Amino acid sequence: MVSNNTSDEKVVEDPTMSSDEVPIGLDTNNSMPLADKAYDPPTLPEEINAYKFDLTDTIKHYRSTFRPTRRNYVTMFFRTRRRNYELLLWQLITSGVITKEKMYMPECLPYWTVGIKMRVRVNYPLGKVMDTMKERLGITSPGLRFCLDGFFGMVNYSDIFGNTADACPWMEISNNSTVESLRLADGDSIFISIASMGQIQNVAKWRKQRTITDASKQAAGVSPDAGMTRAEDETATEEIQTIG
Repeated sequence: MVSNNTSDEKVVEDPTMSSDEVPIGLDTNNSMPLADKAYDPPTLPEEINAYKFDLTDTIKHYRSTFRPTRRNYVTMFFRTRRRNYELLLWQLITSGVITKEKMYMPECLPYWTVGIKMRVRVNYPLGKVMDTMKERLGITSPGLRFCLDGFFGMVNYSDIFGNTADACPWMEISNNSTVESLRLADGDSIFISIASMGQIQNVAKWRKQRTITDASKQAAGVSPDAGMTRAEDETATEEIQTIG
């Protein structure tokens, strides 16, 4: 028995085939729609809250908990002064853009310094990091200084603590120190400069003055962190001139 088909191909029907079955020859047509209920997709599982509701916001804000190695590194900036930094600072301070007390703030440093971003392991000796930085900058000068509280021996401005009266950055980094031992964090800066003979003398003079002042305060029963009066400052200066 031959059935009429819209296509040119004639398909022979099986008289024993029921009306629900697909005729032979049509089961290879890929464009044929699937029969109803031919495929039942699995039901989606219910949403599982792995954390309590009160901890959800905390987890969103502190994604580093899912990266255990993240706390082993910090991202720091190794900063150098721009070529015309003195003119830049004079313009910025006189125009009121920044002040001497805030010149080492993170938002003010890009105005007059250039930063090299580096990711450092917290327990890695900084001496090796500094050697790498020397090679990257191509500097072999013996006067190269890596300082924490500002650019070494840079007086008449301030330091990272906001001191302006007698500020003289001097905190050099030793080769065996680490990020962990210095308690540095993400975004902190290390200041690189080539110290001149005058800056080295400024630091030596400042440290002598600080030593004499602290000794005088301890003898008088005053905390070394307390400020100096003008008379004490003049006395300490005279003693330094006598020693020097």
